[in-house]
Amino acid sequence: MLDITKGKWEVTKGLKIVGGLNYTQAVADVFGATEEEQEANAHLIAKSPQMYEWIERVIKQGIDQRDINEAEIFLKEIKNAGS
Repeated sequence: MLDITKGKWEVTKGLKIVGGLNYTQAVADVFGATEEEQEANAHLIAKSPQMYEWIERVIKQGIDQRDINEAEIFLKEIKNAGS
């Protein structure tokens, strides 16, 4: 794995990306032309560690239906985050 902030990343109400122990470490500020675009960018960035792990696993082990299902979940979570 890359040397990145460990753990799951989350989006705060202020559209900042946080991670690490108890989500106390700032990872990124998010920008965009509109608030909707900023929110979409934030949720996409927050999923990047999980997507990286998924890509790494698929390259090493190949892809199966479980992997496809997981990818579909990632996409739904990203798309529905701003709803």
